[in-house]
Parts: sequence; structure tokens; C-alpha cells
Amino acid sequence: MRLNSVDRSITTRIDELLKMGYEINSQPKYHYREIEGALDGSKSIGSSYTFFNVQTGQEGTTKEDTNMDKASVIPSPDEMWVQSVRFVVMPSKSDTKPLLRDIDKTALEKHIFNDMGKILNRGVVTINQLGRDMLEISPLMLCPSGFGVVSPSVEGFDTNISGGLPFASVPLMSNARPVELYLVPEMSFSVKIEFPFGVFPLYNSLRIGFILEGFYARPKVNQKKLS
Repeated sequence: MRLNSVDRSITTRIDELLKMGYEINSQPKYHYREIEGALDGSKSIGSSYTFFNVQTGQEGTTKEDTNMDKASVIPSPDEMWVQSVRFVVMPSKSDTKPLLRDIDKTALEKHIFNDMGKILNRGVVTINQLGRDMLEISPLMLCPSGFGVVSPSVEGFDTNISGGLPFASVPLMSNARPVELYLVPEMSFSVKIEFPFGVFPLYNSLRIGFILEGFYARPKVNQKKLS
């Protein structure tokens, strides 16, 4: 992660927080949503999805879905300097089928990799802060996840599944979309996906979401020295 920003006020603020006794760590913020598919083609992807607008425990979410302590904001007195964003598409938590499985070549359209590929090749990501669009990115594959597994495909070639990205390059944690976003306490923000060209059938249930990475600042917790 970067120690300096093109915006000098951000670097200055981090220095101020350190002098105030804050701890600075690399805790990311994440939010994943389940989207339902159906093999008969009766389900379509939604026209838009919003992320980071619920806190853990709301809408039936757990820490597996989001680690937001407060919906749409970084709670006071914490602050966050966001340096990168990752988009993840992966099988639904309810999907018990193996990710790598025999492919029915007469029904390739319905394979989970095809659904993932359609999502990654489409969509517009908008990062909004205080009602202002700070960044627009399209398609979704321009926000790589940078992580995943590498396994042999049914054809005998290497298939890289990078956080759900089929046929992506070898997963690298350094592979993420760089951004420059500073979140002060209680400042509203959101990340939104839209499909303005139109929706499309989804044959498999998936899990999609975002990870915001950078420096997370919060007051140190007083700890008694070990005797």
C-alpha cells in the first residue's frame, strides 16, 4: 500500500492521526450480495446493486457478507484512506455443485463460467461520496479481485479462477484497481453496479461484491501491560 498520496492533505491527516494516538492498520471493508439464477433461464440479473449500505446483522447478513459496522459510513471516530477496490464474483453460498465440473458442451450457455464472464464483461461501477460520483469504471473486470485458485480444466489446460474470474491471469494480490478516496467519520458513501445496456438471464446463483482496501485508522484501545 502507498504511504504517500497525490493529495497532500491525506498524507498530512494520517500523520495527525498517528500523533493523536490512533492505530493505523490494513483492515479492509467488504460487502457481498447473493444473486439468484435458474437453469431454465427464468431469472435475470438485476439492473443495479448497491453495496456497503447495510451493516452486519441487517437484512440477515453476517460477517461472511459484510463487516460494515454502520450502514453507508465509517463510524465516528474512525477514518479510512481507501487505496484500491476489488470486485469479486463467485458461486453462491447455497451452491453445493463443484466449481470445476464436467461441461455439457450442448449447454455451455448455462455453465457457471459463462454467467461469470457475462458479468465481468459488462456493468458500470460507480463510487459515490456525499452524493457525488467520484469514480466510474466499466466493465467490471477492470476491478480485478487479484485472488483465487488455479486448477486444471476439463480440457487439460490450466484454468485460473481468480476470485471467480474464469480464464484470468495467475492470481496476484497486487492486482487490484487503484483509487484515491478518503472516508471521514459519518460521511456517506456507496459503491453501485448498473447494467444500462439491459439485463440478461442468469443460469447459476452467484455471490458478487466489493472489497475496499487501504489504511483504516481508529483510536488505540488501552491495554494493561502484561506483568
